[in-house]
Amino acid sequence: MIAQFWNPLTADGRAALDALVTRLGADHCVCRRYKLLMIATLAVIPLLVVFKKAAGGGSPDHTIAAE
Repeated sequence: MIAQFWNPLTADGRAALDALVTRLGADHCVCRRYKLLMIATLAVIPLLVVFKKAAGGGSPDHTIAAE
């Protein structure tokens, strides 16, 4: 049954194979994009340590320094 549905010798079979290959290609592309986004996110995480706010350092009120 599947062999008849995906028969490349018929127009319907070629269309079904084309749709399958197109869908699988799009899924693969999306998967690669998310993998690239994951790698970029993991690469940036160590910067959180560098840009961490100082705990208790300095006064939050800057009007004293202006007077």
